[in-house]
Amino acid sequence: MGTRRLHIIYGAVSFALLVLAVVGFSFYGSYKNKTQNLSEALSTRIAENENLTTQIESLESRLDKLEKDLTAKSTQSNSLESALTDLRKEIKTVASEKAKVEQERLSLAELTDSLKKEMEAKEIEITELKGRLTVNLMDKVLFDSGKSEIKRAGREVLNKIAKNLLNKYPDRAILVEGHTDNVPIGKGLSAKIASNWELSTARATSAVRYLQDHGAVAAERLSAIGYSEYHPIDTNDTKEGRAKNRRIEIVLLPPASPLSK
Repeated sequence: MGTRRLHIIYGAVSFALLVLAVVGFSFYGSYKNKTQNLSEALSTRIAENENLTTQIESLESRLDKLEKDLTAKSTQSNSLESALTDLRKEIKTVASEKAKVEQERLSLAELTDSLKKEMEAKEIEITELKGRLTVNLMDKVLFDSGKSEIKRAGREVLNKIAKNLLNKYPDRAILVEGHTDNVPIGKGLSAKIASNWELSTARATSAVRYLQDHGAVAAERLSAIGYSEYHPIDTNDTKEGRAKNRRIEIVLLPPASPLSK
């Protein structure tokens, strides 16, 4: 009886151990599966994280490039805007210069028309070179032979020149030049005029004084100079050539000229 009881107890214990072993093995298998699943999930998350990190780095690189491109475009845009502003200013300046040239052309045409009679007689010539306007008057237009006093017809010519040309450009200096031929001063005049130097200078000065006193030309714009016989425009060997060399030139200087400041 005692031995049988022991066997029963032993069997019960063995069964219990077997049940515990089965339960433990089953729990271990479940734990192992869960651990493996978690490990795989972690690996997946790590891979996804690495992939996202790579994407973020790529996006940041693209963003950096776009920001640099934007800065470059902005700089280029500012540069283009500045160039456009300069171009507009240049166009405005050119348009202004064009308007001045057109006004100058109209003034010359008006002056030419007003002096048509003298022009036809080839006693007055108007020329333009690089903004320098020159009215060339043969001496007989303004003066009697050997004299420096402006005659009545000459005063009318100077009035027209002052009104139609000189006073329309108040920012320009005016140079009045006296010229003679190479024929010496005659004995009858030598007591009053020593040489062609004095004659050319006196005539230029007379024209300047008249333009100031009667032509309403500002004195600070005017200058007078005598060149005597030393700046001829034709030969002094003929009567016609000497007549061309005896002249008064009224020069309207360009605005950039030092005398215009």
